[in-house]
Amino acid sequence: MHLLRLSDHRLEAPVEALGRLASEHGHLNVFNPSVVVVDGTWHLAYRAQSRPGEKPFRAFYAQGGPDGFGTPVDLSEVAAAAGLAPTADPKLFRLDGEVYATFNTGYTAGTNNEICVMRLTPEVGPPQRCLLADRQFVEKNWAFFHGGDGVLHAIYTLRPLVLLRLTAGDVGTSDDLKFERVVPDASGGPRLPDLTIGTQLSFADPQTAYLIGHQKVVIGRKRAYLGRPVRVDLSGGRFAVRAGDARLIHSYRALVPPRDRHNPNLISATYFSGLVAREGRFLLGYGINDLTYSFAELPVEALWA
Repeated sequence: MHLLRLSDHRLEAPVEALGRLASEHGHLNVFNPSVVVVDGTWHLAYRAQSRPGEKPFRAFYAQGGPDGFGTPVDLSEVAAAAGLAPTADPKLFRLDGEVYATFNTGYTAGTNNEICVMRLTPEVGPPQRCLLADRQFVEKNWAFFHGGDGVLHAIYTLRPLVLLRLTAGDVGTSDDLKFERVVPDASGGPRLPDLTIGTQLSFADPQTAYLIGHQKVVIGRKRAYLGRPVRVDLSGGRFAVRAGDARLIHSYRALVPPRDRHNPNLISATYFSGLVAREGRFLLGYGINDLTYSFAELPVEALWA
C-alpha cells in the first residue's frame, strides 16, 4: 500500500486564511473545505459550528483567494428557508462557468434523505432536490457533470459504475431535478476498487476529469477513510474509470483515533471535499477526522506512481 502524506504538500496561505475567516465570524470546528477556482477567484464551502457544540454542523460559502476570503453566506439558512435541512457534505462544482454546491440532508430515522444542488454564482439561488426512482434509503454524494449531449449527468456510484441523466427540470432554477439511470458504454478497468464518491469532478480538459474517492477500512464496527485518486476518461465515446494506487492521508499521526472525535466508531478520516485540477497539478481541500482541515497541492503524476 502506497501511503501519500499530504501534510508534506500543505498550502499554508489558504489554511491560514480560512482560520482567520472562522475566527472573525465565530465559526468553530471547521472541516471538509470544498474549493473551486474560477478566473483566479476561489470559491469555498466548509462545515462548521456557529456556537460551541452545535449539531448538526452548518454549511458556509465564501469567495476570495488563498490569502483571504469575504463574508461567508450561511447555506444552511438558505436551505432551511426552503424546507431542506441539514446541509451535510457541501461540495462545490462548476457548470457552464458558474459555481454550484451539492449537499445531502443527512440521516433521519424512518425517512429518505435528499440530494440537492444549489446555484451560487452569480448569486445564491434556492436549493433544488434531485429525484431518482428506487434510490438508496440514504444518499451521500453524486458527482455532477455535463455529458457530451450537453445534458446534466451524475456519477451515482463508482462500483458498480452507475450514471444518471437529467430528464426533467432546469438546473439553476427552483425546479426539482428528475434523473434516470443510464447504462454507460463504460469500463471500470481491472484496477477499480470499491470506492465511494468524495469530491466532485474536476476537468483537466474536455475529455479527462478527476475526483478523489474514499476507500473505507473496516475493523469490527469501526472504520477509517482514506483517499484514492480516480480518473474519468470520456474520449472515444466511452466512459473509462481508473483508480490510482496512492492512498491519500493527511499524516501518520492523523491515523490515530482522536480522543475528542464526534463518532466513536470512526478510527480516522482524511475526508476529501474539494479538488481543482489545473496546469498539471492538484489542489486538494480535505477534512481531518471531522475536527479540522487542510489544503495541499502536488503534481497530478504524484498520485499515479
